Amino acid sequence: MTFKPFCNIRTYTKLFIISFFSVLTIFSSPVFALEKVILQLEWKHQFEFAGFYAAKAQGYYQQAGLDVDIKERNETTDMLQDVLTGKATYGVASAQIIIDRVNNYPVVLLASYFKQNALALVTHPSIKTPHDLIGKRAMIGRGDLRKTAVGLLLQEKNVPVDRITQVPHGFNAQDFIDGKVDAMSVFVSNELFEIEQSGIAYNLINPAEYGVYSLDVNLFSSEIEVDNNPDRVRRFLEASKKGWQYALAHKEEIVDLILKGYSNRKSKAALLFEAQKTEELIKPELYEIGSISPEIVEFTKNRYSRLNALPNKSLGKKFIFSGTQSNPIELTEEEQQYLDKKQQLTMCVDPDWMPYEKIENGKHVGLSADFIKLFSKKINIPIKLIPSSTWMESLALGKQRKCDIFSLVMATPDREKFLDFTQPYLTFPLVVATGHEQIYVPDIKSILNKKLGIQKGYAYAELLRLQYPEINLVEVDSLKAGLDLVNKKQLFGMVSSLPGVAYAFQKSYVGELKIAGKLDQMWQLGVGTRNDEPLLMSVFNKAINRMSENERQDITNRWIAINYELGTDYTMLIRVLAVISVIFCIFIYYHLKLKKYNRILEHQSVTDKLTGIFNRIKLDYQLEHSLDLAVRYKQAFSIILLDIDYFKRVNDEHGHLVGDYGLKEVAKLLQDNIRSVDTLGRWGGEEFLIICPEPSRESAAILAEKLREVIGNYKFNH
Repeated sequence: MTFKPFCNIRTYTKLFIISFFSVLTIFSSPVFALEKVILQLEWKHQFEFAGFYAAKAQGYYQQAGLDVDIKERNETTDMLQDVLTGKATYGVASAQIIIDRVNNYPVVLLASYFKQNALALVTHPSIKTPHDLIGKRAMIGRGDLRKTAVGLLLQEKNVPVDRITQVPHGFNAQDFIDGKVDAMSVFVSNELFEIEQSGIAYNLINPAEYGVYSLDVNLFSSEIEVDNNPDRVRRFLEASKKGWQYALAHKEEIVDLILKGYSNRKSKAALLFEAQKTEELIKPELYEIGSISPEIVEFTKNRYSRLNALPNKSLGKKFIFSGTQSNPIELTEEEQQYLDKKQQLTMCVDPDWMPYEKIENGKHVGLSADFIKLFSKKINIPIKLIPSSTWMESLALGKQRKCDIFSLVMATPDREKFLDFTQPYLTFPLVVATGHEQIYVPDIKSILNKKLGIQKGYAYAELLRLQYPEINLVEVDSLKAGLDLVNKKQLFGMVSSLPGVAYAFQKSYVGELKIAGKLDQMWQLGVGTRNDEPLLMSVFNKAINRMSENERQDITNRWIAINYELGTDYTMLIRVLAVISVIFCIFIYYHLKLKKYNRILEHQSVTDKLTGIFNRIKLDYQLEHSLDLAVRYKQAFSIILLDIDYFKRVNDEHGHLVGDYGLKEVAKLLQDNIRSVDTLGRWGGEEFLIICPEPSRESAAILAEKLREVIGNYKFNH
C-alpha cells in the first residue's frame, strides 16, 4: 500500500527547517542543537521514575543542552545490551547492574536513588518470619531469588528455596488477595496499594528490617559514554537531580503529569501512594539525592557474588562515576609532584574584554575570573595574575614564558607555537554588529568585500584570514573602538562574540546599532597552558571535567544577560513568520498523518488479523530474543504450545464463520488469563503459543493446566 501524500515529506521538512532557522539566526537567541539522549527505564511509566519526568517537564534537561527521550520497558527490551550498544544512552536498573559488572560488562554506576530495597514479601498473617515460608505457596519470580534483597534474605536465613512452592508471578496482587497463594514478592510502592485497598490482613517481610540492604533505581551507562562524554553525563545527572527535588516537592503535579503524558495504567490514588513510598525509599532528609556510597556498593557486591556463586572480584575504579562523589580531582603522582614544586601558577588575561574578563584596580574580574577561582580550588593551588595593559602585551608575556596559563583563550596556529589548549569550557557564536540601516547578514561570505572590524590579536582575525584570504578585516584596539567606527559609518560591521557585543550594547549604543547576523563560526574558549610544561594541560582538563553543570550555569548566569531583541525589524519578521507558519502547518499535518499510518502499519505487521493477538512473525522474533537472554544470563524460559481439539470437524460441520468465532473466543480467554509479562500469539491455524519469561517447567505446567480448565469451562454461544 502506497501513501502518495508523503512522497515529498523530505522536501517539506527541508523547506521548513531552512526557513525557520534562517529567521531564528536573526531574531532570537543563539540556538545550540540539543544533544539527543535516550533513557531506558526498567519498568513501565510510574512514579518510580518521577524525577526524570519532572526534569523534562520543567526544562532542566533542555537547560543542560539535552533532548531526553524516556522509554518504558516492553517485552523486547534488553536494557543492558541497549545501553552497551548505544541504542540507549542511560538505563535505570536494580542491583542486577552490580552482577553485570562482576560478569565483566563495561557498565558504570552514575547514581543510586533508592537508598533501601523496594522489593519485599507480603505474606498471610500467619507467616511472620522467612522460615515460615517453608512449605507455603509463594508467587516469586525466579529472578527475585538471585538478583534481589529477597534472595539475599532467604540465603542469610538459611531458607531452602526448593522447599517453597513457587507460583508464576502475575505482577498483580489479585491471587494473593483471593488466597490462591500464601506469599508474594511486591514492590512496596506498587502492589502493596492493591492489597491495602482490599482490606485484607497481611504481614510484610521486608529485607531491610533484617539488615539486608540493596541499592535500587540505579542510573547507569556504558564506559564508552562516560569516557567520551563526561560533561554530558554530568549535565544529565545535575538536571535529573533537580528533577527529583522538584518531583518530591510537587508529588500531585507530577502524578497528573504521568497520567496525562505517560501512562494511565495506574489510578491517581495508586500513584499518590507510590509517590509517598518513593520518598520514603529515597530518604532525601538523610542522603543527597542520587549519591553513591562505595562501601554499600562493595558490601552489596560481596553478598550478590555469594548468592549467585560468582567470583568475588573487584568492581574496578571505573564502576562508580567519579562525578557523583565529592572526592578531589584524582591527579597522577607526576602531576601532583609538578604542582607541589610550582607552589603557585602565573596567569595572563585580556585586560579589557568584558563580560569575559578585565583587570580592574589590579584584580582579575569577570566571567573567566570566577571560573579560574573554581579551577584553583579544584586543583588546590593559588593562581597569581600577571598585569598587562593590552591583549597584545599579554600574548607577548606568554611567549616570554612569564605566564603559566591564559585564563580564556582560543587555539590558533600561531598560538600553538607557545601554548597547549584544554577542552573548551565556554562556547559562544560569532556575530556581526552593524548600523540599523544594514540588512540581515546570512553568513560571512556575503560580506567578504565589506570593511569589517576585529580586535587586534584575537584568534578569529587569524582564523578568518586563513579561511577567507579575500576578507577585508580592519584590526582595532578594542571592541568599543570598533563599534564606534561602525557607528560613524567608517566600518560596515564589527565581528565579535555575542556576549561581548551584547554587553557593549547594554553599556552604550542603545538604539544605534544592532546584531545583523549570527555567523557559522563558534568562539570556543578554554584554558591556554604553556607548552613547555605539558602536565599543566592535563591538570586543567581534569579540573574542567570535574566542573558540574550547576557550577557552570551559576557563573555564566551571573555575568551574561543578553537582550536578544536588539535591532529587530518587526515588519520583516511578521512577513517571514507568516510564510513559515503556513509551511509549518503543512509540515505538521503531513508529519502527523505519516506517524498515524506508520503506527497502523507497524501494528498490522505483527498482529494476527483474525484474533487480534501477535502473529507468527512477532512470535519468531520474541523466541529469538528470549533465547538470546537465556544464553547470556543462563536463565530459563518456558513455552506453552496448545491447539484446539476437533477444530477441523467444527469447520466441516458448522462452517468457517463458526470456526473463526471459536478462534477469537479462545484467543480472548488466553489473553485474559496470562500474565502481563507473557507473550501470546497465534502460531498457525488452531495453534497458539505462549512465551513465559523466567518461570520453571513446573510453573509453566501449572499455568497451562489453568488455561485448559478456563477454556474447558467456557460456554461458547454457537
